[in-house]
Amino acid sequence: MRFTLSSLVLILSITVATADVSAADEKVNCQKGRCSVLFPAKPKLESSKNNEQYVLSEDNGKKGYVLNVSMFNSKINLQDEEKVKKALDTAYLGTKASLGGTKASKMLKSTIGTDKLPTRYYEFTLDDGGIYYTRHVLREDCLIQITISGPLVWAKGEQAQAFMKSLRVEAGK
Repeated sequence: MRFTLSSLVLILSITVATADVSAADEKVNCQKGRCSVLFPAKPKLESSKNNEQYVLSEDNGKKGYVLNVSMFNSKINLQDEEKVKKALDTAYLGTKASLGGTKASKMLKSTIGTDKLPTRYYEFTLDDGGIYYTRHVLREDCLIQITISGPLVWAKGEQAQAFMKSLRVEAGK
């Protein structure tokens, strides 16, 4: 099983119940994306001028959690449906390419936060039988992506789903 990191950035499986957060959880506040998420342990930070990525790998890379924020060079008008669609389609195509061309088996559209930021949630079944769940959240200045990747039983489990459901995005600027 492989753990794939996408260079992009994030909805949750609505069929799994909300999990409790344990005292060992590590809250990450990402300033670039004005968001936070609870990792089950301390993730590794990889940062550059336009990107902030937090990665936690388990079981020798067979399971993993990622929060990635990619900043844009110019702002996107979130009221322009065509531009929003184009930005989210581009993020999807980047994720698909990073997974070797695998198409999403499931896609849901929704919003998040009081600003009702547009989001898309995708499920990909990998060639090795693993699963890749990711949610993309579009802000006017960045794309936030939250991802889990690993065996299906683990990905549907309480800890992995708690991570996906822990994403919080701050309102406005």
